[in-house]
Amino acid sequence: MHIIKVGSQKAIIRLNYILDIIDGFEDYKEYYPRIVKDLRNMNPEGTIILIGEYIPAERLSFLQETPETCEIIPLLNRLIDNINIVVKKAAIEYDCLYVDTMGVESDWHPTVNGHQQICDRMISVLEGQRKYSGGV
Repeated sequence: MHIIKVGSQKAIIRLNYILDIIDGFEDYKEYYPRIVKDLRNMNPEGTIILIGEYIPAERLSFLQETPETCEIIPLLNRLIDNINIVVKKAAIEYDCLYVDTMGVESDWHPTVNGHQQICDRMISVLEGQRKYSGGV
């Protein structure tokens, strides 16, 4: 555990937590597609929407305050990108809709504003617009 002074506050950054998430990513890659496959098998004709992950801007701005925490941002971004690749591949493989949430402007999620933006993106994808389909 690292204690990093941020302004007048102390922020505790638990790098072990981030490493646990990275370790858990292998399980995520294995089981997420299986879950989506099971959902598709239970409902072969239904519309299944898979929603991408993102990091709210407030969290990134907080991490950008010090050089020590700034080094964590590329690691988090790469992890989120890799998670979204798994979700996109599952969307393609099991004929699901994918909703890209990168760039959602929100304070510490979940907020009403953040949920509304995600909902708006879901509606646009359901209406056939490709803007938020994330390249799937």
